[in-house]
Amino acid sequence: MKLVVSRELMVEHAAWILNLSVRQIQRLKKRFNSGLDDWDRHGNSGRTPANATSDELRQQRHTAHRVYTRLREEHPECEVGESTVRRYVRQRKYEMGLAKNELFVPQSYEWGQEAQVDWFEADARLGGEVVRLQVFAMRSMASGDAFHRAYLRPTQAAFLEAHEHAFAYFGGVFRVLRYDNLKACVVKILRGRQRQETERIISFRSHWGFQSEYCNPESGHEKGGVEGELGWFRRNCLVPVPEAADLGALNAWMLGMCEKSQSRTIAGHTGTVADNRERERASLQPLAEEGYPIEEALYPLVVDGRGRVRVKANFYSAPARRVRG
Repeated sequence: MKLVVSRELMVEHAAWILNLSVRQIQRLKKRFNSGLDDWDRHGNSGRTPANATSDELRQQRHTAHRVYTRLREEHPECEVGESTVRRYVRQRKYEMGLAKNELFVPQSYEWGQEAQVDWFEADARLGGEVVRLQVFAMRSMASGDAFHRAYLRPTQAAFLEAHEHAFAYFGGVFRVLRYDNLKACVVKILRGRQRQETERIISFRSHWGFQSEYCNPESGHEKGGVEGELGWFRRNCLVPVPEAADLGALNAWMLGMCEKSQSRTIAGHTGTVADNRERERASLQPLAEEGYPIEEALYPLVVDGRGRVRVKANFYSAPARRVRG
């Protein structure tokens, strides 16, 4: 924890900032000094995910709140308040040139009006092996509630399936879903906000009864709600790197974390996420009676002279009796 053991910080200075005695600082420094830099950097007791770059590791990094919660959980004898930790981290960021003054204009949304959707990458340890996963995120802009589900690859089938899990989680369908220009949705970007959508996404949203809207290219701030949510979820729920027996177990755990996060109160909102979630449910469109047929039928499939069948961009071997002479 840098606020105590930073080599550039004098013990007396730390004692003054944290309102602790010099003896307490020295005792904490001795306790945390060993191996703490790795803990702060990687958030998983010094284990570095295989083949991860420094930029990728920064996405699953500690925030002031996460440092405080881990400190309380792992070292309850350390009596320090969250406001003290936040104050110190904020000061150090300015000193290191990592913080800057920013201006934000708050937005307001009607209940059930809009949800924002995106993918993000995260690491998890499945069956003892570190795996890079693609995590689907859908966030309600009115209540702040969010759903997350992990997949090995961000395929269109996974994308559509994740939507249906999200609709079940929220208990209804939003009137508008806002996307980036994902390949699963967009064939071609036209003038302005017009898009040529894939046939599957047109059929899918017709089945569920929602409208789609798209951000301008390279304008992630236009869906800042889900961008902020995936950052919050990554830092607060995926640090340290989660471990599970398999992908199914990990998604069950992630669903539990989504439900657990409903107890928080988001800045600018009145009441908890759980309270607002219940208020919004009555404004959501009803769920479809049946799910959308996620499986895509491809016909006809022709076997070439090498005994292969091409499905989209992949070749698969076929029984020898199907090979044309």
